[in-house]
Amino acid sequence: MKYINGFKNIISKNVKIKLLLLFIVIVAFLLRIQTAKYDLLLLADPWYHYAMIKFIVNNGYYIPFNNLSNHPFYGISPNPPGLYWIPAILYWLVSKVYSIKLLRFVQIIPSIIGSLTVIPIYLIGKELKNKYLGITMAFVFAVSPIIVKSGLAGYYRGEFWMIFFGMFSVYYFLRYLNSLNLKYIFYSSVFTVLCSLVWNGWVYIPVIIGIIHFVYVIYYKKDSFIKGFIIYMIFSSIFVGIWKIIFFYHYLNHLLVFLILLGICLFEIIYLKYIKIKNVNVYLGIFLLFWLILIVGLRMLDIDLVSKIISLILTGKISKGPGIIVTESYFSYWDLLLGFSVYIFLILVFIFKFIKDLIKNSITFEYLLAFALLVSSIMLFLKGIRFIFVSSLGYIIPIGLIFSEFLENLIKRIINFKNYSTLFLKLKTIFSIFIFLILISVPIISSENQVSKITPYISKDWYKASLWMKNKDGKTIFTFWDQANWFIAISEKTVFTDTQTNFGSNPYKDAYVFCANYSTGIERLKKLRANYVAVDKRTLLMWYWLQSFNMNKNVKFNESFLYHLYYENVSSKDLKLVFKSDDLKIYRVIYHKPVIYNVLCNNSKITIYSYSPYLSKINATLKICKFNTTKVVFKKNFSFKCYGDCKKSIDVNLSNGIYDVYVSDGEVIIKKVLVVR
Repeated sequence: MKYINGFKNIISKNVKIKLLLLFIVIVAFLLRIQTAKYDLLLLADPWYHYAMIKFIVNNGYYIPFNNLSNHPFYGISPNPPGLYWIPAILYWLVSKVYSIKLLRFVQIIPSIIGSLTVIPIYLIGKELKNKYLGITMAFVFAVSPIIVKSGLAGYYRGEFWMIFFGMFSVYYFLRYLNSLNLKYIFYSSVFTVLCSLVWNGWVYIPVIIGIIHFVYVIYYKKDSFIKGFIIYMIFSSIFVGIWKIIFFYHYLNHLLVFLILLGICLFEIIYLKYIKIKNVNVYLGIFLLFWLILIVGLRMLDIDLVSKIISLILTGKISKGPGIIVTESYFSYWDLLLGFSVYIFLILVFIFKFIKDLIKNSITFEYLLAFALLVSSIMLFLKGIRFIFVSSLGYIIPIGLIFSEFLENLIKRIINFKNYSTLFLKLKTIFSIFIFLILISVPIISSENQVSKITPYISKDWYKASLWMKNKDGKTIFTFWDQANWFIAISEKTVFTDTQTNFGSNPYKDAYVFCANYSTGIERLKKLRANYVAVDKRTLLMWYWLQSFNMNKNVKFNESFLYHLYYENVSSKDLKLVFKSDDLKIYRVIYHKPVIYNVLCNNSKITIYSYSPYLSKINATLKICKFNTTKVVFKKNFSFKCYGDCKKSIDVNLSNGIYDVYVSDGEVIIKKVLVVR
């Protein structure tokens, strides 16, 4: 009978844990889904990602070349293909059973995945120590303000996918270390590959795994862990390398991270065979403490060693110039301080306890590992505040350790409350409950407060302008790179700069036009073959930043082309105001002679957009080469009559492949990419 009762107790405990975990997932989702009320994406980057996902949904394939960017040439997306393929496939599946717009689907994905990431976080804590650590880590991840931000509805970036897959990778690696079952190494490698498919910052996950393995080997002094670590490196590097080569050698230098892991592995082998150090855990702890003080001190002195180390780890290259801590515009320092203050306090308590245990030579494995990950997280955080989310595990484990120990003690006190004989012990328990309520409520209230203040970066005026441009056939529009993403995604029009593509994310091009004087600005617009130019107050506020990229810094603000466009309703022989809404203005660029201003390529069809102020004949040349070669496979001289806006379509008979397309009207060459399938 007692065995049956014991079994019932186990079942009851498991059900309680699952219900509690489900409750935390729901809380996480409710915090993150609030921004779905706007029916729009929040920042500029998600609009570009949405455009790429829409291309896959509509065409059934994806290529990294973007003919709508970097006009008169093309842009190349630096983002891994999984960032677009995974939501496209999920949308195809969901749309079979439930009717939903693609924009709405892309908007809510971060909230769903961000909330579900609570599950692998819980599993990591449970595997590392116990269910209390798992639950507290899951709760911290669910409600921390800066972490909530990266999973908000409409915040579609690669980080939330990477953390979701990455935490499963870490969990299965921990399962391997605790069981030595090699199947978990395979699972961990698969999730590492998935990380590499969704975000370029994926290399931090192998770094975390390398740190975990290093601390395990140093602490337990066992060589049985090394076999699985080597297999993990081989599996992950091969499979990541394969897809990177298939997708045009996409950031192959990221594979250098596995050389770092190999170095760690070699050091572990040498240490286990030849180095015998007593109290090595203490020495490692002292080294980590020294390293933490060093990197924080260097940052306070504004020495860029940390940024260069991070750059080397993440890109394989030494960064040039100072590291900059970047903050998201809609999160103020005060909001962050309020919401994260509780956790900063717990981190300080953790560091104090770590030093105390270090002095007593009683440091535990969990504390040693947590401190190592904390140091790595602080290094990454100093590269930019958005990396708090990427490196969140390094904060969550130390916070979770202190929080879970406090929670365990509190539960024991509550159970024994009736047995306390002194008033002091009862008051101490009541005070502990009060502290617990603060630890629970302050982050939730802070996150709720911050989310309520967030509005989409795209204003109603820009959204209206983007819809208006959609009906304008084949136009090119010059604007600041953030706003350009909206014209790519909503209007499907060709832009000159954007925030994502390798060639399109070019502030020099914005400065080239906006920071010139009025006459030079018009001349350069026409040289670039712009059909429209758009400005607003936010563009105006970027003038001093753009001026830092300008080759000619003699032009004053009130003499600049940007100043004239914004403060004067310019209507001249070269520009005509055609759209105005609040502080947003869009001008049409007027050409006085026939020009070809845009070329779009789709499968075997090439569409050439032209303009002429009078009825005239445009003479042009079309040349098609094999991609990235000078081998000409098709060449044609042609002419057509044009008056006003015209377009001419040319069908070319080409075999499947990728081609460079050059179209010239005798003055400017426009280069695009043609994919024939």
